[in-house]
Amino acid sequence: MSYTLYTDGSCLNNGSKFAKGGWAFILVHPNNYNRTELSGKCTENASSSRMELIAALEGLALIPDNSAVTIISDSQYLVNGITEWMPKWIERNWKNVKNTDLWTELLRQTKRLKIQTKHVFGHTGHKENEWCDSEALRQTRT
Repeated sequence: MSYTLYTDGSCLNNGSKFAKGGWAFILVHPNNYNRTELSGKCTENASSSRMELIAALEGLALIPDNSAVTIISDSQYLVNGITEWMPKWIERNWKNVKNTDLWTELLRQTKRLKIQTKHVFGHTGHKENEWCDSEALRQTRT
C-alpha cells in the first residue's frame, strides 16, 4: 500500500524582502480510504522554491516510517532535486545549494520513507494539482 502526496507552493514578490509564500498539499491515504488537505503560509525567507519544498515536507511528516509514497508535483525543482540532484549535492557537501536546511530534511525523509516522484504540468486541469495551486496562492494573499 502506498500514499500519494500532491504538493504545490506559491510566492508573491518572489525574491524580495516583502515576499509572502504559501504551500498546500493533499495526502491520499492507502486504498483511498482517507485524505488530508492542508495549507499554510510563510513570510520569512519566502520564495517559490522554498514553498514547494515546505509543501512536500509538511505532507511527508504525516506519513508513518517505512511507508511508500509517491509525490506528485508540478515543481521540477522538487522532483529533480529528489531524483537527480541530491546525490551530487551530497558529494559536494551541499556547496552552493540554496535551501539546504529544507533539502537536508528531505534527505532525512528519503531515508525514512520509500519515496517516488512524478512530475505533472501545472495549470493543465489536474484536479489535485489545481487545488494545491489555488490554495497555496490563497495563502499568499491572506
